[in-house]
Amino acid sequence: MSDYIIECRKTLRGQLREIQDENGDYPGITVTCPCGRTLAMFRAFRCFHCGIWFCSSCAKEHFGPDTSEHADPFKTGRVVNS
Repeated sequence: MSDYIIECRKTLRGQLREIQDENGDYPGITVTCPCGRTLAMFRAFRCFHCGIWFCSSCAKEHFGPDTSEHADPFKTGRVVNS
């Protein structure tokens, strides 16, 4: 198993312990991003694939560019009317 996967699993285990220590899934529960920032769970972004919670800065790096950087389909003519 690669070191990256092992580190992801350690991070996820730590985050899940934080959540469980707070007794449930309610606003006010915090998670710690891999960068070290602590934030409320409802403000964090969770990856569907690896399960890790990220702050907004790290989420942009993890998930890629935000939608504002994508081409407007109406300007490029890629929209097909059905």
